[in-house]
Amino acid sequence: MRETAAPGRWSGAMYRFLCLLSPVAALTAVLAFAGVATAAGPPVPTVSAGSAKVRAAAGTSCWTQNGTSSCNDAALPRPRTALPVRAGQNVTVDFGTPARGVVIDKDGRLYVKATHLGASRRGGWTRWRFRVPSGFRRATTLMIFAFYPQGDGLFGVRIAPRR
Repeated sequence: MRETAAPGRWSGAMYRFLCLLSPVAALTAVLAFAGVATAAGPPVPTVSAGSAKVRAAAGTSCWTQNGTSSCNDAALPRPRTALPVRAGQNVTVDFGTPARGVVIDKDGRLYVKATHLGASRRGGWTRWRFRVPSGFRRATTLMIFAFYPQGDGLFGVRIAPRR
């Protein structure tokens, strides 16, 4: 005799299917979120001077990818590690994707002018450079504003006198 589920109860096969469906749905949601999270903003640049290199701290950004736009609001970036530099030394910022323009400021004022390196690719330059001012004597945090074809981003980098 074949067993049929009573009204309001699941059959054994349906119960096993639902037990399997929950972890699969959860995994799908996690993977979908991970895909969105990686596309939600510009890559975080690396900043180097001589052989020293640090990763900038990420701040607020707006980014468009695959027809979807996303803006992430954040507090001012607070870099953990300082890049050791000397007055007059060139510092290179590698954005990992072409940027159309870059502004470097300190305390809301233009600190130095950044210039691009190499040839333009896909609407901008990946690497930019600035020279540490001759009067540099104290550690300071700089804000780097980058403007990309896909949006914009704010990053922070701390520079300190090389001892």
